[in-house]
Amino acid sequence: MTETKTCNKCGETKATSHFNGSAASPDGLAARCRACVNAVRRSAAKRGQEKPDSLRAQLVAATKKGDLQVVRKSLPGLSPPQLNALLSLAIDSHGPRKAARLLTVCDLLLSAGAEPDACCEYGPLLCLAATKDTTAYVEKLKEYGAKADIFTTAASGDHTGVRSRLHRNSALAGKVDAVGKTALHYCAGSRLWINDEAMRDSLMAIAVLLLEAGAEIDAEYPFLLHSTPFAVAATGGGNVQLAEYLLDRGANVGDARLLFDVLRSMKRQDDEFSHIGDLLLANGVDVNDEYVDGLNLLHGQARHEDVQATMWLLDRGADVASRIADGRTVLHLAADRNNGVKVIELLLQWDAELNARDNQGQTSLFYARQSEKSRIVKFLEERGGFV
Repeated sequence: MTETKTCNKCGETKATSHFNGSAASPDGLAARCRACVNAVRRSAAKRGQEKPDSLRAQLVAATKKGDLQVVRKSLPGLSPPQLNALLSLAIDSHGPRKAARLLTVCDLLLSAGAEPDACCEYGPLLCLAATKDTTAYVEKLKEYGAKADIFTTAASGDHTGVRSRLHRNSALAGKVDAVGKTALHYCAGSRLWINDEAMRDSLMAIAVLLLEAGAEIDAEYPFLLHSTPFAVAATGGGNVQLAEYLLDRGANVGDARLLFDVLRSMKRQDDEFSHIGDLLLANGVDVNDEYVDGLNLLHGQARHEDVQATMWLLDRGADVASRIADGRTVLHLAADRNNGVKVIELLLQWDAELNARDNQGQTSLFYARQSEKSRIVKFLEERGGFV
């Protein structure tokens, strides 16, 4: 692969890091630079905003919002698999402000024939319901006859149910379900422990039971890069006590790629995912590690405009002056990709060099202008940015 390439759209010769990969190209790179590709996408997105949504898109949007009226109108034409898919979507769309509406939609779908024992992409609906910080969806599914097994009892924190099943058949500890997960995965992914110390203790006891019965501590399921029970706890369940226990029992701590995902789950500097991130650092992951080839954690979180993750990394010693292979700094990447200025402002507060130049001699302001980021352009210019 060459170090530079000429874009067939704008005609500029740039470092290869400015091009997306392409398996169809002889050199493995797209014909157009990323800036040109993104310009086309922005134009297409603006055109798409003017088109009316399809009926299916309207139904999906209504389900996510908990719009009972729209969902009810659509029921007569829906098949059982479609009802199941909408039920899964409603549960997965949980949020504190719309929980009551979504629960009403779930009730409507279940009364119309959605199956409480259906399996979705995550796994059994009961297990999906347990990933929300409320018992309401679990109780609703049980109300409509959802059946218990080793997976759903582990997810819902039913210590007695898990213990009795393992007593009858200890091999259940290693059993894999239709999506490739074990009971330990579902136990680790449960968020029913939020504001419930008894449930937290129960989930911990279930993990102990499963491991003592022979559950594989680093069992993985298909399609995800990080899919061990510890990774599920670290990125989804957020149960710090359980995550610590798994590490004490010898679970693989993962690497910077897992830490990247953990920080994407973080909402506040002192929340459970922040503490799990510190667990990874304490067990060998470095704050300046690359999470993908050529990009360290700070590069990735800043370009994804994640303010909380960027602040977390900077507070723990991430190098704000670090550069990628083509000489761009964290500020270059953020100015190119962000829409708002919060990450930009944060980087400057941590002494990012405003007018640092990359290997092509370009500053952050150049990339903000190129990507039509008007708010960032104004922000940088007001602080002395130039091209």
